[in-house]
Amino acid sequence: KPVQSIDPAASEDPSKVPTPEPLGDSGNDTQTKKASTKKSIDNDKTMQNEKKKMEKEVKSSAKKLKIVSGDMSQTVSKKLERLGIIDDAESFDNYMNRNGYSQNITVGSFSISPDDTYRDIAKKITK
Repeated sequence: KPVQSIDPAASEDPSKVPTPEPLGDSGNDTQTKKASTKKSIDNDKTMQNEKKKMEKEVKSSAKKLKIVSGDMSQTVSKKLERLGIIDDAESFDNYMNRNGYSQNITVGSFSISPDDTYRDIAKKITK
């Protein structure tokens, strides 16, 4: 019994051999890939912009600072830093001391924004 070949080129009837499709050489294929890549890049940029916008909104939203009896300027400065209102507690504490605010800190709850200047914050939390 003869062994049948599985090679389509060896088939007795060449008209029945399937013709392979070209692999991505057509102009449409390249344009489709470029369009898809552009959409992907645009989506990435949109996502990055949305993320930045949300981070900015979160950062600029006011936070509640609670000052209790006995809180010194250094303690208040550290609370502000932990809340993300200021970047450097020591710098703010120095500002409070140099400008005479540290002796006038008031007990209470205050709405403070990261957009507030040191002066704005000092005015809000002192008598």
